[in-house]
Amino acid sequence: MSDWRKHSVCLIRGSYQTQKGKKSGYSTITLGEVFEREPLALSKDKAEAIIPSSYAEADARDLEAQRGRGSFVALVGDIDSGNHDRGEIYSLLDQFFGKGIAARVYSTASATPENRKWRFIVPLESPLSYGKWHSFMQALYAFMQSSGVEMDKKLLSGSQLSYLPNVPPERRIGQLHKGKPTFFDGGPVDGAGATLNSGLAPGWLAKLPPEPTPAGTALSAQLMQFCRKQPDPRIAAFNESHPLGDILVSSGYARSPTGGDNWRSPHQNSDSYATRAYKGEDGAEYWISLSGSDAAAGLGARTKNGERHGDAFDLFVHYKHGGDFDAALRALPCPPGDVSRYRLMTAIELSKLPPVSWAVRGILPAEGLAAIYGASGSGKSFMAFDLLASIARGVTWFGNKTNKRPVTYVALEGEAGISQRVKALEIRHGALPPTVRFATQPLNLLTPQDIADLSSAINAAGGRGGILCIDTLNRASSGTDENDSKDMGRIISAAKQVQELIGGLVILVHHSGKDTSKGLRGHSSLHAALDAAIEVSKNAQQHSWRVTKSKDGRDDQSGAFRREIVSLGLDADNEETTSCVVVPLDGVQVMLKPFSPATRQAVDAYLAIAPKLGDWQHERLVGVPLSAWRDEYYRTCTSETEDGRRKAFKRARDDLSKRGDLKVDGDLNLLTIPEATALKPSMGVLVNAIAGVLGRTGGTVPGHVLDVPEGILRDGQGHPP
Repeated sequence: MSDWRKHSVCLIRGSYQTQKGKKSGYSTITLGEVFEREPLALSKDKAEAIIPSSYAEADARDLEAQRGRGSFVALVGDIDSGNHDRGEIYSLLDQFFGKGIAARVYSTASATPENRKWRFIVPLESPLSYGKWHSFMQALYAFMQSSGVEMDKKLLSGSQLSYLPNVPPERRIGQLHKGKPTFFDGGPVDGAGATLNSGLAPGWLAKLPPEPTPAGTALSAQLMQFCRKQPDPRIAAFNESHPLGDILVSSGYARSPTGGDNWRSPHQNSDSYATRAYKGEDGAEYWISLSGSDAAAGLGARTKNGERHGDAFDLFVHYKHGGDFDAALRALPCPPGDVSRYRLMTAIELSKLPPVSWAVRGILPAEGLAAIYGASGSGKSFMAFDLLASIARGVTWFGNKTNKRPVTYVALEGEAGISQRVKALEIRHGALPPTVRFATQPLNLLTPQDIADLSSAINAAGGRGGILCIDTLNRASSGTDENDSKDMGRIISAAKQVQELIGGLVILVHHSGKDTSKGLRGHSSLHAALDAAIEVSKNAQQHSWRVTKSKDGRDDQSGAFRREIVSLGLDADNEETTSCVVVPLDGVQVMLKPFSPATRQAVDAYLAIAPKLGDWQHERLVGVPLSAWRDEYYRTCTSETEDGRRKAFKRARDDLSKRGDLKVDGDLNLLTIPEATALKPSMGVLVNAIAGVLGRTGGTVPGHVLDVPEGILRDGQGHPP
């Protein structure tokens, strides 16, 4: 009998510790040391945790690495609800594993006497592979659930951190907050390590649904259907005409010298032959790989127990077309005589097709890919959240009809502030419906598992066919170059894949480029791939939005808004906390023709200088001197020559005149668009005006206080302004 106390596990010192990309791996600690460990006094971000596997190389925190190379030596659990007694947890573990099994149950860092939360560790007598360990964990969790104990299923992942005993300084008293814990409970119970034959384990393992394994001779009907991808006759024809063995050889696989159907993939660094080829009862060929390297490369599809599988066409997609499914499909010839791919319709049949459905009438379609973009500080995230809330409620947005849809908001920037935005919006407009869901975990669109997990979570929560908003695209595509056509192509392909999996509309919140007149940041293929795009901008007076693209709608719509501060009450330090809500500005939600980039730049230059350099009479803008407007435009214009700047400015003014948006009176230029008519004079202009009045009326300016004759500073109704 082995001594489980000598088994080592991967030790993580702080939740942010990572060795990824480094030569050295993580530290290890024996299970014997874990059982003897007294609670440390560390903040949660520095607290120590284990992965219950002895694999501790630099990629040990990677899920696929642990699935492929992990050696698991303990079962772990996390119980955050139910306020159970510690003795109850020990009793259930005794029932499942049988008497005499070692275990350690201890309270979590956030537990209190009134709200007890627990973690537990049960050592294994002998190490298990990921597949067997995962099944053992599932059986244990199913038993605990049946006994009324809710388990945190995140620990079913082979790379999730299981925190060791810890009571942070803020939950201790005395000795500068490193003294006695305000609450801690838990200790080890010595005994033997658990086995797959322990206690009730065999019976609960037998209840688990069967999973496909390499030892099987046939896949389930559902899995085989997926592997063959029968819906497209071109793929079926490819698999029938290309023997799997030939495709394995042409893809660079090496066959085991001992014969049989075992192969080593080009991704493998080891000498093992981790891929097995099979033939189903109906003659269809498929393969299953146990290689962690294949999993990390995204080869094929994932089985329930973390392996990879596929058919000849999957290899063709991965090795011949770099994983681009659509490109591989386009490369296939159409089967002779196949007329089912195309439906040829008459004009009458075409007219009977259903019309475009809308999330926001004329602006955002109910299905497709869209973007909301703007510079930092423009208010794009606030505007996007206001838009999503309106769709979720089915209420008008800036006067535009919405059709109620479920909403999923993935907050990848400012995660801490999203709850405050929700509170502020609910204070102003009432509680959000339960069809609005939020996710704050990291997301990478270029990681197939992230796409699969997010899509599954959305569909399971009833969000299919609704709106998914990813804020921001930059955070969801780390490690890519947005200006590179190939990288942007991968991003677009991934976003479209999510849309296909969940249906509905995917909205990407994105930044504008350094030159805001050129629209979305990054390669132009992004704008081309969108079904709709909304630009959000800001000037000294207000925020505004305008539709820059709507394939089947109107790209002449815009609106303006301000961000209103909402008090959320006092925090733990007795300080006021606040957030903002979007408030539409009356009288500016009108239809506008979109500006060209050069004209937009001229408008922005006008809006920037009008409050301080314009000619104001009684707080009414009469116009802006041509020279001041031109100088500001030249300052921001991207043209490298003076002649280029001059011609660009002239074209912009001519365009505004033709549109009827510009009135010229001598040297003064007056824009009549809503953004301009909503402007107010700067304080310096008001002070100069007051000083002029005082000079005419005999008023004085003693120190810093303006002494103005009564009635001078009153509006037309005799009220103070």
